[in-house]
Amino acid sequence: MLALGLIVLVGAALRITWNDVTVYGTDESEYVSTACALSADPTRYGALVRGFVATPETWGLPLPTRWGGVALTTVACVIAPCTPRTLAWLETLAGIAAIGLTYAVARALLGVMPALLAAGFTVTSPIQLGMGRRALEDELFAVAVLLAMWCTLRLVPKGGSRGDSFLIVVAALAAYTFAFAVKETFILYYPALAALLLFARGSRHPRLGDIAVFALAPVLYAGVLGLLTGDPLLVQAVPRIDQAVRASPYVLQYQSGPLYEPFVDVYVLAPLVTLAAFAAGAAAARRSGTTENGVGALVAFGVLLLAAYALMPKDARYFIPADATARMLAAWCVFLFGPVRRELAVATVGIALLNGLVELPIFSAVFLRGEVYDPVLANLLRPLGMTP
Repeated sequence: MLALGLIVLVGAALRITWNDVTVYGTDESEYVSTACALSADPTRYGALVRGFVATPETWGLPLPTRWGGVALTTVACVIAPCTPRTLAWLETLAGIAAIGLTYAVARALLGVMPALLAAGFTVTSPIQLGMGRRALEDELFAVAVLLAMWCTLRLVPKGGSRGDSFLIVVAALAAYTFAFAVKETFILYYPALAALLLFARGSRHPRLGDIAVFALAPVLYAGVLGLLTGDPLLVQAVPRIDQAVRASPYVLQYQSGPLYEPFVDVYVLAPLVTLAAFAAGAAAARRSGTTENGVGALVAFGVLLLAAYALMPKDARYFIPADATARMLAAWCVFLFGPVRRELAVATVGIALLNGLVELPIFSAVFLRGEVYDPVLANLLRPLGMTP
């Protein structure tokens, strides 16, 4: 579709233009170090992971047990020079892919025009633009979650089909396993994904294919990790390391906060989109019947996502999937309340541009002029002049 192609082209141009970071942080250096070591000798992976688990002093660094991200960064370092720039390019490409995946998920739930507007909103997302220029793996994880959402919706029957054909189940299982392999915190997305599936289907009863996807994905992640490291029980160390990291001074000081802080993080970076998303949620809650299964599914997903984030360290870069969800709901809100519903598509371009006029200055203040590396709330408020 020409319109989607133009939207992705604009989003790609912005992300490529601003992929210009020159000073990288400790976590980014660790990602590069791991990728460099494994690109030279992939057989070192098992020893590297076992050494990491056996050394508590290293637990504050990115977990090498995330073999999905490790594999991609290693391949990137085989193809290109093993530098932070190469890994930053991987995130830039993931950010471009996120635009298309946001459209695909929104189209499955809301229809073509809201999906195009959601993609247009994604072009100027401050948090996605900001993380798409770093050598971290937050945009990659956002892509993994969006891919899992899309594959989940493929399990919903279309027309007379059953919706759980073998190939669809395998694709969803692969997407879920990959998401686990990028970040083990994907387990916290399970309630939201289950709600997305059951509400979109208009049924509260899981099917055999659903159970297979949800049950087997963590088993496959753990199985591959055990196979690669030579220790089938090594996955048991992941929760222990995660708990130790949560008790670290940095997390306690900068990534702790009230249960509602994820909403604040999303709102600070995307005020118009966040308000429109909440308006969409309120409107969906007032609508009766089952004619709005897609909207209801997206609202349920968003609500349970925010509930899951209450259990996670508070950091805006962890909430990119919520940002993507908010952009889909905001697009639906525009077509529900605004005059655009019966107007030409050019009106939606104006709305996306208006939102961009709000969001691009926020991105510039926080990530360009403020040079924020870790977007915890304190680091977001300071460059925006919102602290005393």
